[in-house]
Amino acid sequence: VCSSDLLLGELLLTDEADAYDAPFEGSRCGRCRNCIESCPTGAIVAPKVIDTGRCISCHTIEREPSGGIDLDGWIFGCDRCQSCCPHNQKAPMHRSPHFDPLFDPLTISDREWLAMSEEEFLLRFGNTPLARSGLRRIQQNVRINQEKNEE
Repeated sequence: VCSSDLLLGELLLTDEADAYDAPFEGSRCGRCRNCIESCPTGAIVAPKVIDTGRCISCHTIEREPSGGIDLDGWIFGCDRCQSCCPHNQKAPMHRSPHFDPLFDPLTISDREWLAMSEEEFLLRFGNTPLARSGLRRIQQNVRINQEKNEE
């Protein structure tokens, strides 16, 4: 089973490994357009082509969000294109508890995000990908979504 979810890492070995997975070759998308049709901002403009200027993940993680993009409720990243992929839906879950989520971000309300101090944020999320954006950025994204909901 193939999946487009990916955890990057590197393992340095002094001994040769006994087995390797076969490299992924070719495209298995066929006529599927789920990711293109599911993208809330239309950032996937063609198969395997993303307009990063319209990508929610890029705007919430890589660069300051602009007023011209709807974050669709996201405050850090966006997984719509990944979660709708049939290959990802069939892929087996990990077997190691080390890869289990540390928290469920959906259990944290907008009010909690906006009231959170930098110290609390670093204590709770300092060793997670959320630290990449930082509390100020996440709070800004919460406010952008609140303003959008008020329109």
